[in-house]
Amino acid sequence: MIIKMKKTAVICLASEKEQALIALRDAGVLHVEMSEIKASSELECVEKQLADAKRALLLLHSVQLPKKFSEMKWDSTGEDLVKKVLGIDKERIELNKKLDDLTKQRNQLLPWGNFSFDTIRELEEKGCFVYLCSTTPDMFAEYSEKYTCSIVSEDAYKIYFAVISQEEIQANELPIVQVPQNTSLGKLNQGIAQIHDKLKNLNATLLRMKTTQQLVEDLILKIEEEIELYTNRDGMMQEGVLSCIKGYCPEPEIEKLREVANKNGWGLHISDPKDDDTPPTLIKTPKIIEFSKALFDFIGISPGYKEWDTSAVFLFFFTIFFSIIFGDAGYGAIFLFAGIVAKLKLGKKAGLKINYYINLFLLLSVGTVIWGFLSGSFFAIPQAKLPTWMQGIDWLTDVNKDKHVQQLCFIIAAIHLSLARVWKASLIINSVKCLGEIGWGLVLWGNYFVAVNLIVYSDREWPVAIIASLYGIGLFFVIVFGTNWFKMEEAFGFFFGLSGTFVDLLSYIRLFAVGLSSYYIANSFNNMGVNLLPTESTMALPIYIAGMVFIIVFGHVLNILLGFLGVMVHGIRLNTLEFSNHMGLQWIGYTYQPFSKKKKLSDDDAK
Repeated sequence: MIIKMKKTAVICLASEKEQALIALRDAGVLHVEMSEIKASSELECVEKQLADAKRALLLLHSVQLPKKFSEMKWDSTGEDLVKKVLGIDKERIELNKKLDDLTKQRNQLLPWGNFSFDTIRELEEKGCFVYLCSTTPDMFAEYSEKYTCSIVSEDAYKIYFAVISQEEIQANELPIVQVPQNTSLGKLNQGIAQIHDKLKNLNATLLRMKTTQQLVEDLILKIEEEIELYTNRDGMMQEGVLSCIKGYCPEPEIEKLREVANKNGWGLHISDPKDDDTPPTLIKTPKIIEFSKALFDFIGISPGYKEWDTSAVFLFFFTIFFSIIFGDAGYGAIFLFAGIVAKLKLGKKAGLKINYYINLFLLLSVGTVIWGFLSGSFFAIPQAKLPTWMQGIDWLTDVNKDKHVQQLCFIIAAIHLSLARVWKASLIINSVKCLGEIGWGLVLWGNYFVAVNLIVYSDREWPVAIIASLYGIGLFFVIVFGTNWFKMEEAFGFFFGLSGTFVDLLSYIRLFAVGLSSYYIANSFNNMGVNLLPTESTMALPIYIAGMVFIIVFGHVLNILLGFLGVMVHGIRLNTLEFSNHMGLQWIGYTYQPFSKKKKLSDDDAK
């Protein structure tokens, strides 16, 4: 259910607003709402600190600890640790720039070997000029005929040679190369080795610092708290000696806020949200399905404050959609095993949110296993080759199994969509419009019978009386009670709604189509792998077996990845689009996030 909110204003002395905010943060019940955010020098300073801390943490995360390592003892603060890490990174950047420069010079001198330009200058003083040149092999003969040339080195593309002359030659007459003149190859190699040693030591220090990264994580939480504090402080309304901060507080937490206000001598104004207000959404779900939050977090949606909590329905039908799309007990068993291993290995160390995701995955895995057993699907192995207890139920495995699954998809569609209409009707039970919603539900069941007889069992006799009754009563309720014919949008909406309800119901056939395609992809890879085996025994049989295993495993891995893509595209859509449209959900809400102390991921388990 969606918890009711109270619009709240906290009034305190302007001279005490920072202390008031600290007390509010400790209470952790007020979702702050500000119309204007002002920047201050303090806020800019802590934002820079946060950027530095996050950069330092990113650098520590990039370091991979070996299996054996010694933990580093750090007796100073997290701030000092961040400065040290960033200092190391800055030094590494400067050393790498210098290394690039020395390497470039080294590559320029490498073809000439280890020599000193001082020798060339001494020769020039004695009247012997030496020019370092390079050219292509086919052009070298032109220079060797004209000048005294000595080849120093060569490769497939260039010849490096020295031109020796007793007279000075113009630079434009020779292919003279530019090389560094104030160093030598030996000095460059020595400098590069020294830089490598320094980088190695810096990386070793950074590696040992990784064991202290919890200090940086704690510092980030502390800085984020300061940013939120300063942001709220600078955004508080002020009139004379009084300051005010506004927001929303859950109705069950109002008494706690009153106690804090009385203790600190604040003024408190509490009222119900107005029609044009947009309070945050706080959903309270039963403990047994609390992990459904993971699904909404993953999709990134939240119902509006004035909408409805559909967590249980969303979770129930999403499990069905997931199971039919994958449709294989073998895949489900793999998922279940992976989920159990994650649950046992991570446990509470993973934090509440991660455990929500694990629990959700376990539920989806169990659903997939159950559907796979019912339909007799295990890695797309032909049912005749499976043990009797794994061959599924007759209704999902006989010659008409495809038609039965199609009918089941339409049954799910009718239940899912009509449930949305009935639910919506129950929320407006005191209005005659609820009969209009009931009417749309009856129309949906009329669409179900039409779809089944048009697409699935076209050779059967139509239940005309049932269809006529559903359409007749349903349309009467919609036309008389569910449509305001004086409003153009509702009048047009009626006609679009008639076609829309039928199209929405047909949309659920995608479950059958995606599930069937998943089976045929797996079956095709199975056949390709088996057909790779030779009909007669050969010496190379192990190679054929390895090839068969590779093809089959590759095919099933690919099929699983496509299955997850299918769930993302189709399974989520049926809840967030088709069902939500009939329910009237727009998912325009934003999550309730109280002004409170920041928590580590592992701290969530303490809730």
